[in-house]
Amino acid sequence: MWCELFRDLDVVSLERLLGAWVMGDAAAGDIALDGKRLRGSARGGRQGVHLLAAFSERRKGVIGQLQVAPDANEITAALDLLKTLPIKGAVITGDAIFAQKAICRAIIDGGGDYFFTVKSNRPALKSDIALAFGPDSPLGGVAAGA
Repeated sequence: MWCELFRDLDVVSLERLLGAWVMGDAAAGDIALDGKRLRGSARGGRQGVHLLAAFSERRKGVIGQLQVAPDANEITAALDLLKTLPIKGAVITGDAIFAQKAICRAIIDGGGDYFFTVKSNRPALKSDIALAFGPDSPLGGVAAGA
């Protein structure tokens, strides 16, 4: 019986309802974006299930989640997920993959702010940050143009 119930379950609707339940009537507060491939889901030559979730720090729970399509990535999925989140007044955090112009623009246009990691594989971006902040750069002394 459980197998039949879960097989016929509308996962997207259930996740939307659970996210709304976690949110309740309160503001989301700061939101962390993170993607993960489900352990054990890659079998028989399949890529496995890759999910992108939005965790509300204030609500202590996932307020939004979607499956990343096999032919997509976390960048495109994040743009879709952000459309469903209450980002006004929130700080959205995430790892370096989210440091994309389109994602940052979507957050700003939604009334939020962002804080993303920048890695060494983006030297021009690191240089721009160092130049913008000057001696107060969060990059710990990385010189502009380095």
